[in-house]
Formats: sequence, structure tokens, C-alpha cells
Amino acid sequence: MTKSRVLLGVLLFMTAGALVQAQEGPALTPAYVEGFIAALPEIQALGKELEMREDFTKPDMKTADGTIPVNPMALVAAAIEKHPEAARFRAIIQKNGFADIMTWGHVGDRIMHAYGAVKVEKESPDMDAKMKEAMDQLDKSDMSAEQKQAMKKMMMAQTKMVGAWTTAPDGDKAVVKQHMAELEKAFEDTSKR
Repeated sequence: MTKSRVLLGVLLFMTAGALVQAQEGPALTPAYVEGFIAALPEIQALGKELEMREDFTKPDMKTADGTIPVNPMALVAAAIEKHPEAARFRAIIQKNGFADIMTWGHVGDRIMHAYGAVKVEKESPDMDAKMKEAMDQLDKSDMSAEQKQAMKKMMMAQTKMVGAWTTAPDGDKAVVKQHMAELEKAFEDTSKR
């Protein structure tokens, strides 16, 4: 196995580990998922408006090790709560069924992690076997011992993160499965804005 193939395999695996499990906040319900989806366009529009005025700065979405934090939506919610325009965000969130901004953030994290778990289970049900194969190929590669050790350390950290996806609560995954098409469209629409 060439170094480039090993590196490509590791990079592909690492991108799958961008989100990790977060279980704070209330249990997911269909109403929460529907409210979250309905609020996204307005929340994003207001956020962009405030960013254009240089009146809102998104929280840093990278941890010290370069991964995405376990609670990105809750971090955004905490930043929103401190903002002078929090009442405008609160109005959007409350009209979509959330008691407060932090509940919206925690529910958003649960939705995102359950969505990730469902996607991983559907697209890579044999991820453990693939990781073992990647480790075996790494051992057989012509990389130096130091490079192999560094790669293994990175792969193990990513394995831990991806493992969190597959342990999302079954109830959360069941609710999200009912709304996969709507969530995929909402996430796609959000990324276009």
C-alpha cells in the first residue's frame, strides 16, 4: 500500500468523524425536529444580517485538537443569548415551539448527532471492519515507525469520535429517521445561503 493511499483512506475516515454525540437537552420529538427545520432559514437570515453589520460573531467551531465541538448548536445559542438582538432570535425560536434559545441549541445538537448516526449506519455499517483494515494496511505500509505511530494516534482519535455517532440514542435516531428528507433539504439549503 502506498503512502498516498493510506493517507487518502485516513483523510476520508476523518471527515466522517466531524460530529460527535451530544445528549443534553430534552428528548427529541417530531415537533422539535419540525420546529428546528422551520426556524433554520429565519435564524440564518438574522445571523447573516447581524454579521453584515459586524454585530454578531459566530463562536469558534474548532476545538484545540481541530475537531468540531460536541455541541456546536449550543455554542451558537449561548452566543445568541448574549447578543443585544437576542429577543429577535428568541421570537423566531419560540414561534417554532422552543421555550428558549438554549433549548433550541441543545435540540439542534441532538438532531445533528442523530442525523449523523443514521447516515453513518446507512452508509458505513461496517465501519469497525474498515478501520481494522485501514490499521492493517497502515502496518504494512512503507511509512516510518514514527509516521505509522502518528497516523495510528490520529485514526484512534477519529475512531473515538465516530463511535459517538453510532451510540446516538435509539429514540433520537427513530425521530430523525422520520424526517431525513426534510433535514437533508434543510441542511442543503442552509449550506447554499
